Amino acid sequence: KAEETGLENAVIHFVTGEMPQAMCNQVVQQISSAAVGDTITVNMENIVKVPQEIFASLQNKDVNLWLEFTDGTAWMIHGQNVSDCGQDVDVSLIRTGKTDGSIPADVINEISQNSEGEQISFSQSGDFGFETGIQFPVDPSREGTKAVFLQYENGAFALAGSGVVTNGSVSFDIESGDDYVLLYALNGDVSEDQTVNVVDLMQVLHHVSGRNEMNVFRQGIA
Repeated sequence: KAEETGLENAVIHFVTGEMPQAMCNQVVQQISSAAVGDTITVNMENIVKVPQEIFASLQNKDVNLWLEFTDGTAWMIHGQNVSDCGQDVDVSLIRTGKTDGSIPADVINEISQNSEGEQISFSQSGDFGFETGIQFPVDPSREGTKAVFLQYENGAFALAGSGVVTNGSVSFDIESGDDYVLLYALNGDVSEDQTVNVVDLMQVLHHVSGRNEMNVFRQGIA
């Protein structure tokens, strides 16, 4: 069963279970009647799948869809970034310790031994059919630290984004659900020695000049 919190506020509240068809219809209605630049907010709670009808109604519109979850995670999808609306999308994900997920610990330690972090695995693999911004809640103790988001695919890491933890969260833009690792470090501390000094500066300069290579994690920290 779903409970509506007010169509006038463009917010729909869901409780545990699949998204009911009636509620899906209400989201579609709100998107269809939204003005340019509007944001439709949906409190997903424990809903894990977004019906394809919602993406079909959102596609090519200058409207934002904001999906909020009970753990503080949020997805922001802009209609003009929806390229494929032919499938339901599973938006669930699992966050584990740095060495506790599906990416082997030794693989992660090859790029970062000293930095703390976590693994993030999306239930749906491959392209979502849209680009989305994802906001992750982060422990308040990490406020002000640099967060580096790395995508792991075909045995290699690629830099998916980096940003500073602000107001207890950090956000990145992605297009596909794969395995990721989110690593935290002092901004600019490419040597991972808990300080930022001339050693870090020289490493960055040598990388920029082409004299030395830095792995994708250090590129994100720099």
